[in-house]
Amino acid sequence: MILSLSTPGVHLGDDREAAAAAREVNEFGAELVKDHPHRFGLFATLTLPDVDGAVAAAAHALDELSADGVVLLANSRGVYLGDPAFDPLMAELDGRGAVVFVHPAELPGPPAVGIRPFAADFLLDTTRAAYNLVRHDVPRRFPRMRFVLSHAGGFVPYAARRLAVSLFAETGRDPGTVLDDLAGFYFDTALSSSPTAPSPRPSTRSSTAKGRRRPPDRPQQDKPSDSRPTLGAMSPITTGTPSGRPYVVVHVAVSLDGSTTGFQPNIGLFYELAARWDEDVTLTGADTILAQEEALANAPRPGPAEDGPLLIVVDGQGRVRGWDALREAGHWSDVLALHAEKTPPRPPGRAVRELVIGRERVDLNAALTSINDLGGVNVVRVDSGGALTGALLQGSLIDEVSLLVHPLLAGSEERKPWYGTQSLTTKRLERIASQTFDDGIVWLRYRLRK
Repeated sequence: MILSLSTPGVHLGDDREAAAAAREVNEFGAELVKDHPHRFGLFATLTLPDVDGAVAAAAHALDELSADGVVLLANSRGVYLGDPAFDPLMAELDGRGAVVFVHPAELPGPPAVGIRPFAADFLLDTTRAAYNLVRHDVPRRFPRMRFVLSHAGGFVPYAARRLAVSLFAETGRDPGTVLDDLAGFYFDTALSSSPTAPSPRPSTRSSTAKGRRRPPDRPQQDKPSDSRPTLGAMSPITTGTPSGRPYVVVHVAVSLDGSTTGFQPNIGLFYELAARWDEDVTLTGADTILAQEEALANAPRPGPAEDGPLLIVVDGQGRVRGWDALREAGHWSDVLALHAEKTPPRPPGRAVRELVIGRERVDLNAALTSINDLGGVNVVRVDSGGALTGALLQGSLIDEVSLLVHPLLAGSEERKPWYGTQSLTTKRLERIASQTFDDGIVWLRYRLRK
């Protein structure tokens, strides 16, 4: 159980009194933890809106009292977390890699008559704080901090796309990047579950294997689930496969005539939906990588994403060269090349792991079985064009197809079907879900009949 002080905190108008109260609360909590180390943890109380006092209290609690993190109110007298006035405190906490538990306070305005604040206002306050943190780029400017949002994230899991669109209109930031930032928050779920509450699918990824350090949760669990925001009513179907290989889903943006080219897809929505599968492996083909090779070479290289999926590239002809750029792109934990025995010789000293499987061409069935043997690989998401998807269809290696259909026609000259040159009848597709978005975009999901 994590001990923390809820609203209204300790700052009731006087900086000195707030500092004294914070010290008393934190030292009392630290003594409880010391006496019962296997029962309690501590999120220290700070003194916002007094920033200097909060910095001092954080240093004392984290350095001398060994607190597990700090608790901050979503707003302090109407100033929300994320406001540049709080940057000195954010820098102090980021320097220590601190866990920050965000708890709502009173909304900066009169309550609605007949509606108790905890019923709805608290959830709105948490959502406002998350929005303002992302709006001011706090998760990226102070990347070592980890934020835990109380009450299952307020409205964030259900309104993430709306928040992203609003921030795009205000700041011009890519909605997909905003969604990544929103997905980076952890949620306190201890008091928020119920038989009527939709729940995100638990992660299929092993955080221990990938070395991700997680913040403590409160008060019933030691660790929060590694879940991204739930962005709608439909949940991914990610059951195991009887064949001993991972679950394979093809997620692709298409035009009305089934083409992957000849139109401009909604990239933000595409990757927002792709995040639902929380894949362990992203599988793609060499043509897809080569089409982006120049852009990748000139793109920033933040380094491997330690908790990201493994990128596997089917490169039977040995054409891909920009392996370092892929690894350092910040999307994947590592890269792996799939080759065949007759793949042309590769440059010596090339810094990429290889799996040679198949004689004339890459044996995709054997490759998926080998991927499964890596351990902790449950879901493979195919992010590629028609050639690879067609080959997987031919081998009956796809479990689910996800089509994000845009109300546009590519035309015969531009049309490249998402299923490649394979013949595909509707008898093989069993529709399992559909959802309509703005601008006439429709999301269709199918199970593949074997």
